[in-house]
Amino acid sequence: MRLRAATVAVASPIMDANGALISDKQRWQQHFDLLLNRPQAVPSVELQQAASVAVEDTDISCEAPTGAVHKVRHTRGGGGPRRCDSL
Repeated sequence: MRLRAATVAVASPIMDANGALISDKQRWQQHFDLLLNRPQAVPSVELQQAASVAVEDTDISCEAPTGAVHKVRHTRGGGGPRRCDSL
């Protein structure tokens, strides 16, 4: 019984900031170091002003999560994930 036709995944080449193909391990490490270790951005004046007048929403808990975990299942109709309360 054949469930699905065999497919071949085609990966797109990864280019650096200058448009050169990244091909060796050392260059990959350098690329991701630059990509992930950026200096902290300074918030804009508008963002700082909005934060200064923000009102805390007491309905949102900022406590650490408990051991309860809710799983998500996907629907067949493509409606996206739904919370499954029966778990």
